[in-house]
Amino acid sequence: MMLDPGLLYSLLYSALLLAGVVHVLLNKHEPRSATLWLVLIVTVPALGLILYFIFGIARVSRRVLRKTASNRMIRRGV
Repeated sequence: MMLDPGLLYSLLYSALLLAGVVHVLLNKHEPRSATLWLVLIVTVPALGLILYFIFGIARVSRRVLRKTASNRMIRRGV
């Protein structure tokens, strides 16, 4: 049995949309920011998801945490 390409596309699109919404809800701590991203993702899903994954995810904080942890390890002589 072969899946209809339209159905497969719809399922994949829905899964990505759901993943984006869940990510916003779990990671955005400021209510205004979370609300803005959710409205954008739900009203204009393709563009909203692309913009969120480019601008909405705070990658800088992860880099700072890694750098801080590595600096502590160097100071300890590990």
